[in-house]
Parts: sequence; C-alpha cells; structure tokens
Amino acid sequence: MRILCIGDWVINPESTSGNSSENLGQTIEVVKKLSLLGQDDITLAVSTDFDSKNYLLDFIKDLEINFFPEIIYSSQSKYDKDQKTLNSKDVNNLISPNHVKNIIKDARPDILYICNAGNLKNIDLELPQILKFAHENGAITFVSVGKSLSGYRFLTSAFLQIDYLFCSISEARSITGFTQASRAAKALTAGGAGISIVVKDYEGLEAHDGYTLIEMPSFSQTSSVELKDHSSIISSIFIGMYQSGMVYEQLKHVSVEILKNALLLGLAAEKMEAEFINNKNEYSLNNLQKIVESEGGAVLKATRTTELVP
Repeated sequence: MRILCIGDWVINPESTSGNSSENLGQTIEVVKKLSLLGQDDITLAVSTDFDSKNYLLDFIKDLEINFFPEIIYSSQSKYDKDQKTLNSKDVNNLISPNHVKNIIKDARPDILYICNAGNLKNIDLELPQILKFAHENGAITFVSVGKSLSGYRFLTSAFLQIDYLFCSISEARSITGFTQASRAAKALTAGGAGISIVVKDYEGLEAHDGYTLIEMPSFSQTSSVELKDHSSIISSIFIGMYQSGMVYEQLKHVSVEILKNALLLGLAAEKMEAEFINNKNEYSLNNLQKIVESEGGAVLKATRTTELVP
C-alpha cells in the first residue's frame, strides 16, 4: 500500500542533528512507525528551510522512505554553527498545495494522510481542493486534526472530501461543541466526513461511519507513560487497512468488521508504544500481532456497536 504523509514537523532546539530517538512531531512519527512496522512504500513531504533539511535527513536516513521536501527560503530561518542551535520559525508548516499535488501525481498513493490540519497554513486554505485532487487520483483521504489557534471553520468546506477524520476528544469538542465522544463522532459524519474517529487518551476510541457507532475500549496498560501523540494509533490503522486490502473504490462498502479490526490494531499499537517506550527495537509488527492475539479478543468482546442514523 502506497502512503503519502503530508504535515508539519518540529525541531528540538537542544540538538544540531536529527536523532532517531527524538520526537519531531506526529507527521514524522507516523512515518517512522510505519517503517518500523514493515511498510515499505511510504512517501514523506514536508516544508523545511535549506539548513534544517540536513537535520531532518539525519533523522530519516535509516528509514526506507521516499522524501520530497519543499525548501522554503526565509530570512527567519537560521542555522548558527557557533551556537549549535537550530531556529526555523514559520517554515516547517508552510508546505504548498502545488507541491502536494505534484507528489500525488507522481507517487499515486493509496492513502493521502494529512497530519495536523489546522496548523498547515497553506494546506488549510485549499484543503477541499487537495483532497478532491487525491480522490481523482485514486487515493483514500485521511486527515488528523491538530490544535488550531485560528479555529476549525476551514474544515466545513472540506468534510465531504474527508474519508477518515481523526481527532482527539479535546479537538472533537472544539470542532463540534459536544463533550461526549459519541455525539462528537456522530456530528463529524453528519457534517460530511465519511468515517470519524475520536480517540480518548488511554480510554479507547469511538468511531462512526454514518450508520454505526463503534465504541472500543483501550487495551490494558502496564505503563503509566504519557505518549506525546497518536502516531502509533494512526500508523497501525493504516496497517489494518493494508491487511484488509482496502482501496478507494471499496471505501463506501467497508464493513464494520474490517473497520473494527483496523481500529483494534491502532489501540494495540498504543499499548505497544507505552510498553516499549525505552526500547524501540521491540516496536515491531510481530509484537503488535502478539498483543492482538493475547488481548484483542477481550477488547473486541467489550466493544459496542450501535446502529445510529445521523
């Protein structure tokens, strides 16, 4: 399955070279985890300034991915070799719609993943057009929403082009006004999104496909580590899509069972990351499958599905 990941990224000001143990933001973490799980046709596209491009290259050099950076030349961007610090203000979230469309044409992804919508200044402005272009080129569109300082009105015109909308409960509350995850998920699909996924930190998730509400609890947690993002869940949902053979033409006919299995992998990966937070070598598809085999049945048994018409 070909996956194109678009989004922003962050620089650790304490470092002068990319270290694979650092967290450079959810976009990069999704790519890294897809690679760790054996996905071998991944394309990453982000904006960066000329100097910090090398920092990012250091980070991803051991990942088997295709990398298409968009170089942004800005007077605010500076690499100070004497100070050994990186400063890249307002550059790493400026990837342009034209750059994204060109890569869609070249890479022909099965999934277009846009990460941190709401913080992608240029992409947010043309989100409906970009997603429509992806559909025209045969891709499923998967959008995860970040914390937006300017609100979420930009999503209104994009809903109908979003096949999968992923957000945390706090973001879902900000978008819909509903504090209850089930009502928020239902409101997101009523707004036009194909399938909405609302994750409740360490309490599972709720998903709605326009007709059925899925309420899935989390796996038992043996670690109290607070994860920095939802990259494990998202990347493993993609793996679940891959394992089911899901493609754009089949999207409208996805069964509840296929969706539940993809979501189950996502929550199992959340547990795996928490357990192996200090040993990334253990973050693997083999261990993910072991967690599903040992606990997945209990999670599915506790999962509730309810028929709901928006």
